[in-house]
Amino acid sequence: VNGNGVLSFARAMQRFFNIAFPLDDPVISPLYTHVDTRASGTVYWRETDSAEILARTGGLVRSAFKDAAEFVPTHVFLATWLDVGYYNQRKDKMNTYQVAISSNCTHSFVELLYPENGIQWIQGESHPNGLPDAKAQAGFMSEGKMYTLRGSGTDQIQNVDKWSNVNRPGQWLFQIGPIDEGGNVETPDSIEDTMTMHQAASCRTGATTCHSKATCIEYEIGFCCTCKQGYFGNGRSCQPNDVPLRVIGRVSGDINGIEFPSRDLQCYVQTQDGRTYTALSRMPEEIGASFLLLGNLGFVIGWLFAKSIKDTENGYELTGGLFNHTADLVFPSTGDKVTIRSNYLGLDVFGQLKMEANIKGTVPYLDPDTMVDYSDYDELYTRAQPGVIRTQSERTCKLSHNGNEREIAYTQEQIITYQECPYAIFDPEDDTTRLKFSRGLTSYEAPEGIVRFAVNTKITPLEEEDPCIQGQETCGIHSSCVVEGDSFKCVCHTGYQYLYDMDGSAVCVDVNECTAGNHMCSPNAQCINQEGSHLCHCRHGFTGDGRVCERLPSCEDTRCGAYERCTMIDGAPTCTCMSGFEKTDQGCSSVQHVTCNEEDNCSPYAFCSFEKDRKNHVCICMPGYVGDGYTCYAESDVTTTDAPPQPQCVLDMCWCPDGWYFHNNACVRREEGYPSTTDYDERDLSCNVMNRCHPYAQCIYMTNTGEYECRCSQGYEGDGYMECTKTEVSCFEVDHCDPNASCQSDEPVPKCVCNPGYQGDGTLCQPIDECTEDSDCRKNERCTLHPSSSRYECTCKPKYTQVGDECVLTDCSINPSECHENAQCTPVGDDKYKCVCLSGYHGDGIGQCVQDHIGCNVVNNCGRNAVCAYDNQSHANYVCMCQPGYYGDGFTCYPQFSCMDDPSLCSPDATCVSVGENIFACVCNDGYTGDGANCKRRPKHEANFLLVNQGMATHRIPFIPTQQNPGYPIYIAYTQMAIALDIDCFDGKAYSSDITGNRIVQLSYNGSISETFIPKVSSPEGLSVDWVSRNIFWTDSGKTTVEVASLLTKKRKVLVSDGLVNPRGIAVHPYRGKIFWSDWNRASPKLEWANEDGTDRAIFLQGDYVKLPNSLSIDWSTDELCWADAGTFTISCVEIDSKEVSVVANELTYPFGLAISQNYYYWTDWKTHKIEVCMKSTGEKRTPLSVPPGGSGKLYGIVVVPESCPSATNVCQYDNGRCSKDQLCLPDGQAGRTCVCADDATGPCTDSRYQ
Repeated sequence: VNGNGVLSFARAMQRFFNIAFPLDDPVISPLYTHVDTRASGTVYWRETDSAEILARTGGLVRSAFKDAAEFVPTHVFLATWLDVGYYNQRKDKMNTYQVAISSNCTHSFVELLYPENGIQWIQGESHPNGLPDAKAQAGFMSEGKMYTLRGSGTDQIQNVDKWSNVNRPGQWLFQIGPIDEGGNVETPDSIEDTMTMHQAASCRTGATTCHSKATCIEYEIGFCCTCKQGYFGNGRSCQPNDVPLRVIGRVSGDINGIEFPSRDLQCYVQTQDGRTYTALSRMPEEIGASFLLLGNLGFVIGWLFAKSIKDTENGYELTGGLFNHTADLVFPSTGDKVTIRSNYLGLDVFGQLKMEANIKGTVPYLDPDTMVDYSDYDELYTRAQPGVIRTQSERTCKLSHNGNEREIAYTQEQIITYQECPYAIFDPEDDTTRLKFSRGLTSYEAPEGIVRFAVNTKITPLEEEDPCIQGQETCGIHSSCVVEGDSFKCVCHTGYQYLYDMDGSAVCVDVNECTAGNHMCSPNAQCINQEGSHLCHCRHGFTGDGRVCERLPSCEDTRCGAYERCTMIDGAPTCTCMSGFEKTDQGCSSVQHVTCNEEDNCSPYAFCSFEKDRKNHVCICMPGYVGDGYTCYAESDVTTTDAPPQPQCVLDMCWCPDGWYFHNNACVRREEGYPSTTDYDERDLSCNVMNRCHPYAQCIYMTNTGEYECRCSQGYEGDGYMECTKTEVSCFEVDHCDPNASCQSDEPVPKCVCNPGYQGDGTLCQPIDECTEDSDCRKNERCTLHPSSSRYECTCKPKYTQVGDECVLTDCSINPSECHENAQCTPVGDDKYKCVCLSGYHGDGIGQCVQDHIGCNVVNNCGRNAVCAYDNQSHANYVCMCQPGYYGDGFTCYPQFSCMDDPSLCSPDATCVSVGENIFACVCNDGYTGDGANCKRRPKHEANFLLVNQGMATHRIPFIPTQQNPGYPIYIAYTQMAIALDIDCFDGKAYSSDITGNRIVQLSYNGSISETFIPKVSSPEGLSVDWVSRNIFWTDSGKTTVEVASLLTKKRKVLVSDGLVNPRGIAVHPYRGKIFWSDWNRASPKLEWANEDGTDRAIFLQGDYVKLPNSLSIDWSTDELCWADAGTFTISCVEIDSKEVSVVANELTYPFGLAISQNYYYWTDWKTHKIEVCMKSTGEKRTPLSVPPGGSGKLYGIVVVPESCPSATNVCQYDNGRCSKDQLCLPDGQAGRTCVCADDATGPCTDSRYQ
């Protein structure tokens, strides 16, 4: 008797196997589901020979089976599942059912019993392998035999308490032995079906055939099922709107004489957009490319889930996923014909649509690298008769191979047959619908043999007006109208972009690809802008088409031999012997012929001269000639690298190579006095051609003059070219002062002035440190970081207490908390007290008290830079000893030499700082990264935009989107469901949770890098990064935990595992050392908080302001905790110390994610499907931000990417707080830290806490 609703006869099956029937072993299954009795339910079983039960069972069997008239049971075995809950510890719905096995030792019967409303759930909540739990299954199986109850594995199984095979609702009877060879369980043969016999079809008798999310509709004769609002389907099968689903199946066949066995087909469907992604694996290479002509195989799924326009029904709304499809494709030009026969079998136990297909025939042969483009097209689908749809079309697709293009035509005829409701009334005008295909993509990946089809589809009424018929009139010059859903939009032609004028109107203007940086020119080419395009011309010394430029051969690239020099002859580099040398087989050798004073052997263009260095006469070429004197070339035939190059000119624009400038139609060396670095006179060029604008200005198209002008950006003033200065704005008019500043009158404009104790420009004020090192403080004081003010202050040293204005030596009688938790304060005479370890412990009583009887050879509890060694002088035998170069008690070891003693240990770009316990370390300065000994400048990360999760995509959206830059998805994974989102502002990384992949993903800000960072999570709905201590925290609603992992080692720790119902949002406060999270418990919603190490957990806020709290976020400018609440429909903030609540945005529809910038609140809304925006200073709501295409479903987590991290430090900031590699450094909320052992530590480990 197994807990998951099954009786097994070969072995125990206590674990739930998430698979479809049949199971491997012989079983009787009244209801095989993911039962979890930890929260609710009990399983009972017993065997009985009670006369009452035997009589009842025997009477039922004898009345139901003709051959059982003499059956008298001798015993009955009973197994009962009473009020059992479902995984994971859920009890809001419970199931009750029973099995009774009766036998007389020769014949056996099974009775399955389901009380009224006994089946309340049919699936567990989640499953670790990412698939949803299989829907409940009921039946029998053994040795290749299987029998399942009506509705098993489907939504209908929840009606098993209303159905029966013995005319008693909820009662089922079967004979299970003996069974003839090849036979199966037997059903009653002496029972007439009186439950529906002689009764007209109506909702009263047939409503249970409808899906649980459908409504039964009565007609004059009979009834039909219709899906409820928020769902789509044919009423017998209903799917939630806008939720992705999968199609899986097998495809086999024979194409072009090549037979292939069953191959896997998988399709991912975005029902919200009507887009399908279909892939077939391991297709034979001989037909792989040709298979791309069979797009119909994937496009029929497009018909099934097409986006509905004006309530036109798609394929799933007609068939519910149960239909047969036949397609005949004929290619007239080659005479090829192929037939595709598909059977769609409905949803499996996991909610996936199953299909199988067979393909036979021939198709035109395509070369392996051929690309197939179907372009956009329409098809008409006609309901020819009840349950039959036909469509015929003539299509053409484009083929591309090695730069050559051609078209191939084909005809296709399709027939779709399905079971429609016989009582429904159909309007003849709806018999024909139009299916629109767009954005079709095909590919064949030869190495893996994968064929891919992707397409967008929407289904419309037959007569649909093109929105662009009238919309084109609103589009201006250089733009076109395109259909967008049921509407239209104007888009600029290629090479043009929208530019918004002062009055808000937009015109399409030329994009200067050369200055915008989106040209395709080679780095060795000159880019020349043209209206709507650009040209590329290779620079002097290079050759090519401008997109690829190769260097021409030159003397710079030529290495000559000894006594040779390079000269350009007829445009080619040539090595010739120097004067006085001649070419020989061994290279250039001294001239051996008679000297020219003895024999006239010089070139006609040379003269004989005495050379003092050689003490001989040599031939020297005359002026205007070059050579070795014996052979001379005219300079007009020779070009050396020193000669001025010729300028290149195109379209009246001339330029010269690097190092030269164009002047008076010639190229002149720059060092000859020309000051400009530009190859042409740029003073008269428009800023659209050459950006001459000030860095704080933009090149704007002026519609009144038709020209481009430089205009200073908003907040700056000047001529736009030479000067743009920041506009002084009175802080009386606009409150832009820091919270720690005040607005004070000043001439000529009132300015922000930092308050006493702070420094800055007034718009940003930082605390002024009271000290920078211990020498700045008075006697018995030290310089330490105060976590609440984030400034360095003078505080009393350990063992000292503030008395008046002085720090005086105290003992534990005044401050008992200074003793270790395993120590007590004990008098030691002379009215003095001391911390002494308890019996069984030894240590200094303050920092350490360890057990006496357990040596470090048993518990590896030695500190960092210590070893466990045998000590002959100690009764403990094995003790912890500091390694050479360190001193201490073996649990805390201090370096004997540090940067405090030798500052040269640090990099010039690092500072020697205290990292606790009298330990000093080299830490790279702000703006640098490294280990302190070696520091390099930290790269500046991209900033000033939003990241937002939407199902399968993570989007990047600018603060102010434009039509040119509306944002884009940086990461798309069709199998993921991305929910939570946060960033590591220090390292420039984003972290996103994928609840279907059970993982946390690490992303770069542009999506170029994406990898699984934390695997094996369940359902992380909230993420938050402590960028200071280098840890990431998350809530897991599947495991009902709060957990943490190191960003450096990925070591993990569960912090909270009890008392949670549905944890969702989480926020970390690094310098307070606190974490906050929301619990979305409808019965008792609340915000909780704890220290980062999990200690001091408490309810932070509960009551009228907290109803359905979703995401949390910290407002760093006000030090407030804010949250989005879908119960109060508000964004609220609470001051952390006073807990005073203020509502910053109300009357919202359904807020989920929340992010906060310096000036705005941003939140995602499940109802508006947009990013809502509200000003922090006034509460005014701004225009919502739209999300770019690419995602699926609702908007979830959102985060602001700022230019720099908020100013914060904590005790875990440096070197993991000196914790070991198996420990996480977690601030304890009291200016101390806890070195917490990870749950996945690789060796012995004990927690340590340091103040």
